[in-house]
Amino acid sequence: DYSVAVARVLAVNGLNAGLARHAARDPALNAREGLLDAIALRHLHRGETSAARSILEFNTRAFPDSSWAKWSLAEALRASGDRAAAIAAY
Repeated sequence: DYSVAVARVLAVNGLNAGLARHAARDPALNAREGLLDAIALRHLHRGETSAARSILEFNTRAFPDSSWAKWSLAEALRASGDRAAAIAAY
């Protein structure tokens, strides 16, 4: 599944690598917002805040009109202690 593959790149290599992977994809492949969100929250619950943040930042870029993507990113930022970034993300 493309969403799982891009989430893996994001979690391991960070946002820029995930964005590059996404830009180079076959145009027929699309990320699924809900699945990426669920994967990110799994990372967050494991304490893997960097991985969660990369995936959720990707989600806000891939789905810029999604209030859910923005809310999830803000919650992850808040949970990781980055209060100022969380406020800005809301």
